[in-house]
Amino acid sequence: GASAWDNAATALEAGAATVELHVRRPALPQVNSLRWMEFEGLFRHFVELDDASRWRMMRRVFSLPTPPPVDTMARTERHSNFRLRLGTPWLAVREVGDAVEVTLPEGVATADFLILGTGFATDLARRPELASLAPHVATWGDRYAPPPGEDAPEIARHPYLGPGFELGERVPGACPELRHVHLFNNAALPSVGPVCGGLNGLPQGANRIADAIARAFLLEDAGRYCEEFLGYEAPDSVETEAAARLAAQEKAAP
Repeated sequence: GASAWDNAATALEAGAATVELHVRRPALPQVNSLRWMEFEGLFRHFVELDDASRWRMMRRVFSLPTPPPVDTMARTERHSNFRLRLGTPWLAVREVGDAVEVTLPEGVATADFLILGTGFATDLARRPELASLAPHVATWGDRYAPPPGEDAPEIARHPYLGPGFELGERVPGACPELRHVHLFNNAALPSVGPVCGGLNGLPQGANRIADAIARAFLLEDAGRYCEEFLGYEAPDSVETEAAARLAAQEKAAP
């Protein structure tokens, strides 16, 4: 993926003697299925699609690999000390003195450092700041039962978010504080679409979450705002100054 290539390119640009990028697949992916989804209507309204449509589209997204960006690949190709090794799964890893040995199907490779760019996992319980909330969070598995043959355990583990990226309760009323937690990351992809994991959809995602949080603040404090407005009697400073000038002129008049 892009992150593995970015790390390889950064190491090369920082002066690494050699960099080898090992890929488990025998060939690099050629098609980025997310590119089809990059249009304004979907960015804005994916979250409003029914669960069945969102599930089916996400099954397609999650089933296909994403190729690295061409510009990222070019960063590595300009270095003669870069090597791409396809079809090289790692069978074992062990430390040997100050080095690391990696066992490959064809033998052993030795390196000074390893950078592991192997993908993402969505598991709220593994985040210390969210672990206490995780048992109360509604997931796609809690909210949607796919038809036979359309199971996708990885998607089912993702949180089922509201339109403003907010968490929902697994059991209504058990943890209402969840509505104050918004996830603006890849965990939101099945619920809200590709608006927080890539540059093209980011403007829509940023506007959506900002509007959602502002709306939540306003609605939650609506009673206080109403009372403050009804009791507001402080004169406007500009109007006060104007009134004072008029009063002074009237007093000075013969």
